[in-house]
Amino acid sequence: MSSTDNIKNKSTGPTLMVTVMLAGLLTLVGTPASAALVTSRAALGGTDFIDWGNQDYDQQPSPVQVASYLGVNATVSNPNGELWTLVEGGANSGYTGNFALGDGLLSTFLTSGPIIIDFASGQSRVGAQIQSIDLTSFTGVISVYDTLNQLLETHSVVGNSNGNQDNTAIFLGVSRATADILRVVFNITDTTNPDFAINRVDLLGAPPVPLPAAAWLLLSGLGGLGLLRRRRAAS
Repeated sequence: MSSTDNIKNKSTGPTLMVTVMLAGLLTLVGTPASAALVTSRAALGGTDFIDWGNQDYDQQPSPVQVASYLGVNATVSNPNGELWTLVEGGANSGYTGNFALGDGLLSTFLTSGPIIIDFASGQSRVGAQIQSIDLTSFTGVISVYDTLNQLLETHSVVGNSNGNQDNTAIFLGVSRATADILRVVFNITDTTNPDFAINRVDLLGAPPVPLPAAAWLLLSGLGGLGLLRRRRAAS
């Protein structure tokens, strides 16, 4: 075997190993985290929202067209009852719950749900606080669907409604790896009366895809390997 053959053999092994490692890490980069239930607005990390305004004790048509702060169009409906806008602590409705004082709310007031929101473009994260109109324990439910109206996932959290107006209403959110949420459905169970309210709905479109630290280290190592080869070639 010649000295040239030795050089070829020494370079081929490490190069192949690095290539395989890089391919594996790039696959990791392209595989975002799995879907998850989110129980706080801060953890959801929304960059957009649908606010229900400050119209207190005002009945809305169902369905009704709305737009998010950043201009995402959506259709909101309650196929089994009514939609009302309320304000926590509002003078007209006298509504007293455990949202923050002054929160704009959307409610199925005196009727059953669900509240359904259909988005014109896919979202990766969506969530809102929810509470039963009755001051009692309840189970809040959030379900999300794709463009074919196929259920992607559903989650439930037990809550307790009170009249403290202290922003302790439970938060129900979903975070997914891709922006494939085209419908979100809010509802409650385990109560005598089925009416409930939600506050501002936070949204996020396409999620960021961070590069794992291991990939940065490998890419830095590849840069150093290339520099070393150039120095050897020049000598």
